[in-house]
Amino acid sequence: AFVVVQVALSLMLLVCSGLLLLGLRQMFQTNVGFNPKNLLTLEVDIPAGDYKATSFVQGLVQPLEARVQQIPGVTAVGSNDLLPIWQNGSNSDIALVGKPEDPLDKQRLTEIRFVSPGYFAAMQLPILKGRDFTAQDGAKTQQVAIVNEAWVKEFLNSNEDPLAQAFKADSDSHEPNTAIVGVARSGRQNLFEPANAEADFPMIQMPQSWLAFIPQF
Repeated sequence: AFVVVQVALSLMLLVCSGLLLLGLRQMFQTNVGFNPKNLLTLEVDIPAGDYKATSFVQGLVQPLEARVQQIPGVTAVGSNDLLPIWQNGSNSDIALVGKPEDPLDKQRLTEIRFVSPGYFAAMQLPILKGRDFTAQDGAKTQQVAIVNEAWVKEFLNSNEDPLAQAFKADSDSHEPNTAIVGVARSGRQNLFEPANAEADFPMIQMPQSWLAFIPQF
């Protein structure tokens, strides 16, 4: 009986190990959209209350990126508030100018992230149409956004130009509408699911209220 139990447990462990190795193999073979090779990520804790929306980027993010860019071998540096695969973005039902809002029972959500101008280059997510964020996209300039292919497929018809669209500002906000200036290749937010519709915004244009939700970037 003892030998039978040992053999049964050994077979169970062998099967579990095989399934684990098979799952790892599938994970490594999954196309996540961006290039994980030679990609190093670093999480930075932000002291609560030490920064306002604009000074957070100018006083912390930009100097840190500049120093990392000087390290030999570094080809691109970028920052974001929520790391793909590791953290899901914040879901929102942001509406488009000139289009009716979705009914409550059929809402389509958009993943939202705030990124720095070097983010897409660092992740090797090419801009397929339009332009990338630049240093000229400042806190007081036109509000802009970059959407991914999955967002275009979800929200627009094939004959609609994404660069002619704009996101509506909140009804209780005095901010202007946000122009869509680029379309990026879709990258997965979750390793086990296809890429979701996503809209990325310049970190320098992050609303002050948003800082309360990101203890790190």
